[in-house]
Amino acid sequence: MSQKSPPMVELIYYSHSISVLNAEDVALILEGAREKNSGMDITGLLIYKGGCFLQVIEGPRDKINQLFQSISHDARHFDITLVCYRETDRRNFEAWRMGYLDEQALAAQDLQVGNLDALTASEARNILLDAASLEEVT
Repeated sequence: MSQKSPPMVELIYYSHSISVLNAEDVALILEGAREKNSGMDITGLLIYKGGCFLQVIEGPRDKINQLFQSISHDARHFDITLVCYRETDRRNFEAWRMGYLDEQALAAQDLQVGNLDALTASEARNILLDAASLEEVT
């Protein structure tokens, strides 16, 4: 009898950084996230714009819940707001352990995101899905 895979979920949140981050700061965050996500079978995408993060993470429900608890206690950001949490049967961001798109790449692609912390769940998800198709995602 085969073992059933744990339910997979997609979680989207936004938060504010405690200070303005430069490229080196973000690179360190991404390095840590990619290493951690690799061991947890988590994929996703991060956008950083104007001191605000918008992030989607997807993977096994138990691992996503564990990771979001860790994210929620991370002192590098505040006002962590859950935008969307839903079960899914497939990944949309499987190409990256943590993809990243910065403000310049957003502007270059004319991806109108407005204020990341004022998006509805549907708007946030659509922006992240649109961003995932861009070549500038690293």
